[in-house]
Formats: sequence, C-alpha cells, structure tokens
Amino acid sequence: MPGFCASLGLTFSFAAVVLLVFGQVSQINSDLIPRHLRIVSIDTSGLGVAVASAARAATGGIQIANVSDIYATTGVGEDYFVKATGASPHTGLYKGYEWGLWSYCTTQGDLGDKRSYCYTRSIHPTFQPAQVLLQDVDTQYADLLRQVLPNNVFTADAYLGEWTKAASYLIMAGSLCAALTAIVGFFARRGAFVLATLLNLAAFVGLFAGSIIWTVIVARARSAINDATAEGTDVGITLEYGNALWIMWAATVLSLASVVPLAFACCTGRSGTERTERIKAYAPPSEVLVVAPKQLQ
Repeated sequence: MPGFCASLGLTFSFAAVVLLVFGQVSQINSDLIPRHLRIVSIDTSGLGVAVASAARAATGGIQIANVSDIYATTGVGEDYFVKATGASPHTGLYKGYEWGLWSYCTTQGDLGDKRSYCYTRSIHPTFQPAQVLLQDVDTQYADLLRQVLPNNVFTADAYLGEWTKAASYLIMAGSLCAALTAIVGFFARRGAFVLATLLNLAAFVGLFAGSIIWTVIVARARSAINDATAEGTDVGITLEYGNALWIMWAATVLSLASVVPLAFACCTGRSGTERTERIKAYAPPSEVLVVAPKQLQ
C-alpha cells in the first residue's frame, strides 16, 4: 500500500511538471507550440473605430481618413522581428496581443497565427497592455489612443505590472518545487517521502498564489475594457483568458492531489534501516560447514 501511494503521488507530481513546462513556454517565441499557448489575449480589431470617433470629436484633432491607419501594414507572419527591451518602433498597432508568463507576442491574424513580433524574454515579466499599445501606435495617434483607453484598471500599468510580476515569480518557485518533488520522490525512503511532501506543499502554495493573482488581474482588466466606451463608441478592445492559465490551474490541482498519497507513504512506509532489518530477518541462514567425525580406528 505505501508503494502504491508513493507511485500515485509521484505520477500526479510528474504530470503537474509536464503541464508547467507547457505553461512556461507560452509566447516565448514564434514556434508552433508557444504561439498557441497564452495566459491572456487582447484583440484590438475594433480599436480603430473608437480612435477615429475620438478624432472627429476632438476640436482641431487629427482626422483619420481610414480606421486602418493606426494599424501596422504588415500581413500575417510578414516581417517578423524581436522587440528589444525599451524599443518603441511606433510602426502601428497589431490586431492580436498574446501574453505568456515571460513574454508576449503580436499577430495581424487570429489567435495562434504566425507572429508579427515577440518581446525579448525577460526575467522581469509584466502585463502592461496600455503601455504596449502606446509603444506600438504611431506617435501622431498616441494622444487620441490615450483619450480612448479608459482611466481605470486597464491603464494602471504600475498596478498590473507589479502584481503580475510577483505572480509569475510565485509560479516559477512553485514549478521548481514541483520538479524537485518528482526527483526526490524516486528515492524510496521515508525521509525522501517526507521531503517530497514538504516540497509538494510548497509547490502547491506557490502555484495557487500565482494562479489566483493572474486570474484576478485578468478578470479585473477584462471587466474594465470589454464593455468600455469612448464618446459613446465601444473602445473595440476584447480581452480574454488564455489556455495557459487553465493549464496552470490544472497543474495546481495535480500538485494538491499528490500531497495526500505522498504524506501517506511517508507516514506508513519503512525507513531504510527498518527495510534492511526486515531483509535480514527473512534472509536464508548462512551455510554451516559440517565436518564429519573421524571414523574410529
């Protein structure tokens, strides 16, 4: 029974690690798998109408002949580039923005289409959508975009950045603990199971805290922007949860599920000394050399 519980706990832990790997690689580059995994996505396809409406309402403002003027002219998958830290090319907005834990990418197509650019992977990850949009839009439309974006959670870059950075670090710490759990648990000793259980608890706490922060942040930003209007016109930005966020939650549940069987294994399993003594008790007796007495002469 202890062996079965240990195996079950390790299976759950290993499955959590596999899911965490997929969650960590989301949006780090333009490869097939990373670009189909995301924590949060933003569709700006309707933003041009709102900016054009704001331009018409502004006295002496810039008139936009075509709502597509604020978007980059590249097609899907054309002119892919890596955007370095602090770079602000102002080449125009992109239709889709997709954030992972450590980076974000853009596309002129639908979710998962070929990338237009990806942000340089960073050890300081943040989710700051308003800042990203203002960096991309042409400078002549920047003020109009600021007027359109609602002055609330969506534009609170410091708030969003600090909380999502902390959440990503918590998920990273939880991922490392989950990986160590899967490694340590293979040493079939009571002490190893105790350490694996403690590491697994730490993994669950880190993953749960990080996932709940990301979920709350995305929920608040989503409610702030999806129904927002400017001058009576819908802002035209749609923010949605990504599949990588649900992958993180699945890994969190698996991490919690592995705690009980690992704890049972460490409480009922035998230590290394007890196992050795048990083996000795059932070992066959050593051979006894019998010397026949000399025959009487």
